[in-house]
Amino acid sequence: FFSMIKQIKEVVQSKPFLFALLAFLLPLLFYGNVFFGRSFAFDCAPGVMGKDLGYLQVPKENNVYCSTIIDPGAYVWQHPAQWTDVIRHYLQGQAPIWTQHIGLGFPLAANFQSGAFFILGFPFWLMFTLSKGNLFHLDMFFVFRYMMMSLGMYLFLRSFGIRRLVCYIGAFLYFNIGYFILIPNIAHHSVDMLLPFVGWSINNFYFTKKKQWVGIGIIILGVSLLAGMPEASIFTLFFAGLYVLFLSITFTKNKLRNFGYGLVLVFGGLLLAALLYIPGLEYLHLGMTIHHDTSGVIKSIPTEYLSTLTFPELFGGQI
Repeated sequence: FFSMIKQIKEVVQSKPFLFALLAFLLPLLFYGNVFFGRSFAFDCAPGVMGKDLGYLQVPKENNVYCSTIIDPGAYVWQHPAQWTDVIRHYLQGQAPIWTQHIGLGFPLAANFQSGAFFILGFPFWLMFTLSKGNLFHLDMFFVFRYMMMSLGMYLFLRSFGIRRLVCYIGAFLYFNIGYFILIPNIAHHSVDMLLPFVGWSINNFYFTKKKQWVGIGIIILGVSLLAGMPEASIFTLFFAGLYVLFLSITFTKNKLRNFGYGLVLVFGGLLLAALLYIPGLEYLHLGMTIHHDTSGVIKSIPTEYLSTLTFPELFGGQI
């Protein structure tokens, strides 16, 4: 028996991807923490999903977990609705430019929160839309984000050579913090879930000196930024830029050259996400040129507005 256990241990240790797979599945082991024992798709919408409800059941009471949240319900009525409308446009062969289903009309692609170009969310949003709002598919999207958070933090910590047990603890602490668990239905987490992967790719470049990790980092950072939340995106960019600067100064001999590669990674990811800014620029231009007095029409977008649009959090979060 012990010999068989030893053989299994040797096989597992010879296949590191099995440990990464366990980190990916880690959120499923904490059912009570992740699910609260029910659907959490509408967990913070008062009067919609009570504490004892399951899928597609009639609501009975407000969710007690949301009593301390300042703005309960606002996210759930806004973000998933935009995701659904984005998918409807794509299914109809249309670009998700504008929706008539939110208020008196609302921009989609020009609104970063809509996730109009976030490919990792499309399969789940598609199933949610085709099922006419079955919360199971939306819940699976939230669980997928937790699983990605767990895997990303595990890989990030392992890239330092940290023991696996400590990496699992770090992975659990990352996806299980209150910000992610108590408000699972916001678009911010689509950016947050890839943050550890950004650090992982940067570590692998600086620690292994293999240039292909620059390309991998560009793709990861670009996909992260395409999730669209300006607040989370600017924090991710700050992390990537400052971390590249820190590693270039601290751990490398060819500091200037490696810092240059790091900047290529950061700005390459930003360039990959440039698709996100095209409808935003157009929307800003239209907003500035629609006036009753044609003499006051602005023919081009001033430079200060371009920088405000690109980095809104640096200018008070106003676009």
